[in-house]
Amino acid sequence: MPNGRSGSLFLDKRELARWLGGLEGSEIVGISITLLVSGRSPGVSVESVAGLLANCRADRIAVEEQDNNDYIIHLDCPLGGESTDTEKWVLVRADSPLFEELRREHKRQGQWGAGL
Repeated sequence: MPNGRSGSLFLDKRELARWLGGLEGSEIVGISITLLVSGRSPGVSVESVAGLLANCRADRIAVEEQDNNDYIIHLDCPLGGESTDTEKWVLVRADSPLFEELRREHKRQGQWGAGL
């Protein structure tokens, strides 16, 4: 599991939904942090992320950059809240179809765009 926060950004909830809408529902876009910590690393599908996003109360989603090459999308807390529900954290690696979108948005916002 990644172990070093190296940047952050915020995503508009509608923008993330738009990115997801351009992908197949069963396509794997990330890894469950909770299961990765327990020694398993099952993929998280577009459909699963879209379900978490639909239940997210925040309009902006916090994203952490880890070790300058992975991202963790936090789909569990309102803006400025404490993010602790790791079942709603999705690790996005370079092979994910979301990675380049996240990287592009991160560059646009700057290294610490979310101030996290």
